[in-house]
Amino acid sequence: MLIIVDAKRLIGRRFEDESVQRDMLLWPFKVAATDDGKPMILINNKGEEEQLAPEFVSSMVLSKMRQVAEDYHGTTVKNAVITVLLISMTPNVKPPKLLLKLLDQIRANFEELNMDLFRKCLEPVEKCLSDAEMNKKSVHDVVLVGGSTRIPKVQQLLLDFFNGKTLCKDINADEAVAYGAAIQALLLRGIRLEGGDMSVIIPRNTAIPTKKEKIFTTSIDYQTNIQIKVYEGERPRTRDNNLLGSFKFSGIPPAPRGAFQLNECFEIDANGILNVSAEDKTTGRIENITITNENGRLSKAEIVGMIKEAENSQLDSTDMKKIEKAVGLAIDWLDDTEELVEAYIYQHRMEELERICNPIIRNM
Repeated sequence: MLIIVDAKRLIGRRFEDESVQRDMLLWPFKVAATDDGKPMILINNKGEEEQLAPEFVSSMVLSKMRQVAEDYHGTTVKNAVITVLLISMTPNVKPPKLLLKLLDQIRANFEELNMDLFRKCLEPVEKCLSDAEMNKKSVHDVVLVGGSTRIPKVQQLLLDFFNGKTLCKDINADEAVAYGAAIQALLLRGIRLEGGDMSVIIPRNTAIPTKKEKIFTTSIDYQTNIQIKVYEGERPRTRDNNLLGSFKFSGIPPAPRGAFQLNECFEIDANGILNVSAEDKTTGRIENITITNENGRLSKAEIVGMIKEAENSQLDSTDMKKIEKAVGLAIDWLDDTEELVEAYIYQHRMEELERICNPIIRNM
């Protein structure tokens, strides 16, 4: 029986690469080169030699993992979070002093070369504290999550950042990443308002489980139904965010706009499943929708990209001053206009304000 290991170490490499040649000495299988220098894994299938691309081997592993998961859950798996564990096998032998000295020198060089990257590990820590409106002294435990936290220099930077506070290493750092990615990918929940604006219900970084409620009403006279659309994202306009699902609340008694009240409840349980319900405040009638982690969820890369895009879309100081000046002049004009004026004058003033503000808002 032939066992293929480390197939991913061949992906993106060429046969003549030094790392490939070095690894070939340790593998129980042979590797050959294609005409263009791509490494291929050689196997014997029923007496015939075949070549397998490393990408194909990796896809076979993923397909098998998916099949096992579907058999276990009894349903189709469309999305998955996969964590690759790094397991070190350390022999129970004390290394010689010369080897220890060499390892220390290699570690020092490694830390010096990667110091800029190590310092970047503190950026999400600072961002987390800022989002939570906390200072370092308010933190009870510093829990290490992710493979990078095993690096001694990263641990030392965290230790210094938190003024010598003992780091918690009791949990499996890789399992924590997988658990967090699967459950806490629900970064931002909101619904669409009339005109396409985003109304945030559950802000980013809210701890789960959580439950939030908000009252909405009709936007036009004699409106008989409300279409409720649930989004995730960081942008002020729904068109720039990710639609998770929608449902319609029908049978609203005809009435002037603003008279009907609808209580919308967003509830995320410990498994990251979102339940959205809408209740008629008068009759108590309820409509709802359930959204799981598989319902059109954004990937981690898409979420990070959306956050960066939102940060880049903020108004700069020049545009902000233009809007503030235009709105200020409009308000001053309204305050100074004590007598009734013709409708077209109001219309002209509004168009003047829109001419200044709309191009800036559209570019957000």
